[in-house]
Amino acid sequence: MTGRWRDDGFSLIEMVLIILMTGILLPFIISPYITSVSGIGRATSSAAISYVARGHLENESYAVDTLWPSPGGYPKQAVAEIVGGAAYSTVVEAVFVDSAFAPTDGTPGNDNFLWITATTTNLSTGSSVALSMLKSRVYN
Repeated sequence: MTGRWRDDGFSLIEMVLIILMTGILLPFIISPYITSVSGIGRATSSAAISYVARGHLENESYAVDTLWPSPGGYPKQAVAEIVGGAAYSTVVEAVFVDSAFAPTDGTPGNDNFLWITATTTNLSTGSSVALSMLKSRVYN
């Protein structure tokens, strides 16, 4: 007898070492993948919530353009709606300010600007966005 080993495959020790190394390295491979995949829906949610807030901002801007000046000012508005199957809550506020951003009464000739803010919250995820617009009005 020559005492030679036959090379038909892996030994039990080699298989155990491969399984052990795979078990140690697998979390380092899977964790970044899960983190990147879990953030995919957030971009769509952020785009949708910004779209809803911008729509309310534009609507308020149009309303102010058609009704300016309004002696009573513009009350804060709260709107709840469902867009694309998601529930949103939006608060729109319009405030008259001067060039130093101090609140004014909104009467013509007082160097008024209008600061409009729309804050929209996605009620299912809790994420929110606030958009603002500063408008000036020239009186003839």
